[in-house]
Amino acid sequence: MAWMKPVVLGLALAVLSAACSFGSDEAPRVLRGSPPATSPPMLSSEAPPSPPASPSIEANLPPPDRPIPPDPAGVARALTETTEELHRAVDAWTTGGHPTRGGAPDDVVLLALYQQRMYRFLARHHALADLTLRLLRGRLRAGARANVRAAAELFSIVRPISRPSRFRTGPPQPAGVLLRWFLGAERRFGVDWELLAAVMYVESKFGRVRSASFAGAQGPMQFIPSTWATYGMGGEVHDPRDSIIGRPTTCTTPDRRPMTGGRCSPTTTPGSTWTPCSATPTR
Repeated sequence: MAWMKPVVLGLALAVLSAACSFGSDEAPRVLRGSPPATSPPMLSSEAPPSPPASPSIEANLPPPDRPIPPDPAGVARALTETTEELHRAVDAWTTGGHPTRGGAPDDVVLLALYQQRMYRFLARHHALADLTLRLLRGRLRAGARANVRAAAELFSIVRPISRPSRFRTGPPQPAGVLLRWFLGAERRFGVDWELLAAVMYVESKFGRVRSASFAGAQGPMQFIPSTWATYGMGGEVHDPRDSIIGRPTTCTTPDRRPMTGGRCSPTTTPGSTWTPCSATPTR
């Protein structure tokens, strides 16, 4: 499965961008296209603005509220085309752009947003999902099946709130910065960066949600204060980097052996219900 690493690495940037760039009621900003994938990534501290999208690119980008086709063939076609275009946009951005500075180009954001909306729609409509997945090919089918199943499992444990609730939001760190911190935590503690990214996405949409949970969990990775006092290594729970670095410590022993039975454990059985982080060390 080594082929999945570069694919996941690029698409992680797209997920980070789409999840953090648009709210459900936000209108798209002025469109900015990804730069051509012809030059190496910029290393200077100042990144020039992305060039405006050409009329043809702008015309083909899905608006945030583009309808999702109601039939399996339509969804399969839209998902295939959107995923292929998203791969090209991410490649162009990561090669000729600057993911560690500012937001993503709008072609990346809008394509990733439409892809995510289709996956969420399929996760809520099981019969349509089954028929659509049969029409997909190769790696896309495998990836789509995993995404739809994961979303459906998350939806199964979410319950509507009983009363209106206020919560604060704010801009996230750039996608490339978050990715660098995830990879650093993986190297330091041996917990897969994809798992850490998934936790941060579920808990706070990569740091966009700033309020504490109803149970009192705080920060981008949602730590209960007593847990942070034990595992936070003296960091600031609301600091994204400290929070990312702190999360693997709840899943490893002092000698960095993976822990089993915890919500962050790489050895947790896929599809199983997540349990609290009071895991037990592997012997």
